[in-house]
Amino acid sequence: MKKLVLLLVTLVWMMGLWLPAYSATNAKLDSLVAKIDRLENYVFDNNWQEIRTFIRGPLGEVRRDIALLQRELPSPQRSALKSASSQFFNDLIALDFAALNQNSNATEAAFKTLRVDLNKMIEAVE
Repeated sequence: MKKLVLLLVTLVWMMGLWLPAYSATNAKLDSLVAKIDRLENYVFDNNWQEIRTFIRGPLGEVRRDIALLQRELPSPQRSALKSASSQFFNDLIALDFAALNQNSNATEAAFKTLRVDLNKMIEAVE
């Protein structure tokens, strides 16, 4: 009985330490998803200047946030997130160039790929 109680206390204590980190992870990803949702409006409105400004402004801190997030994760999740985030950042570059060229087809295609890679990043963290 004592071992069971000790095990339960240990588990509760460990969960107490894990939950804040998990919540912080969710908050970072939720913020990123909200930013990408906002970017989507600019993409489908063909608002070229806003796309490029948004990538450099509000999305400029994403690389730092993802790097911090990678450090918090166990090794298998870390490498999955690193791979997905690398593709995500390449997608942002492609989106930026498509907006620079004011090419709506390329912009929409790059954004759709960006969404896919964002979902891969979310899956890596879950």
